[in-house]
Amino acid sequence: MTDGRTDVFANRWTAMLALVLISVWQVAGQYMIYWMAALQNVPDELYEAAELDGASEWQKLTRITLPLIRPVALVNAMHVFGLVVTLTGGGSGTSTYVVSYFIYKQAFGSMPFAYGYASAAALLFSVMAFLLVTSQGLFVCRAQKMRKEYGV
Repeated sequence: MTDGRTDVFANRWTAMLALVLISVWQVAGQYMIYWMAALQNVPDELYEAAELDGASEWQKLTRITLPLIRPVALVNAMHVFGLVVTLTGGGSGTSTYVVSYFIYKQAFGSMPFAYGYASAAALLFSVMAFLLVTSQGLFVCRAQKMRKEYGV
């Protein structure tokens, strides 16, 4: 018979789920403000023009709303290192490892230090982050061009 307690961080699936839920809870208010501001900046004239052209709600969402608010979607995507370190330490096993925690563990977590692995992982991570930020910049430029094109 058990005492009714469950170690959430002992199971690989519940540990990752707990990290995701805590991360979402941590930034939910901030994201809500970002999303509300982005949605309020989508001009009503575009929706009116789409209605006159006979666009469905799905087409308005995919052709107007999402392209104009896409830059907001990528904000704060990679800030889970602190949660992983404090809550799970990468466990159970390595199920909650994220790239930044892997780099940290390789560089400082074991003897002998594996600076080469950490450097390679950091370089790869930096290239991926650069590509992500660059694509976000392109989306912002595209959204600004669309705004100018529609006179907003």
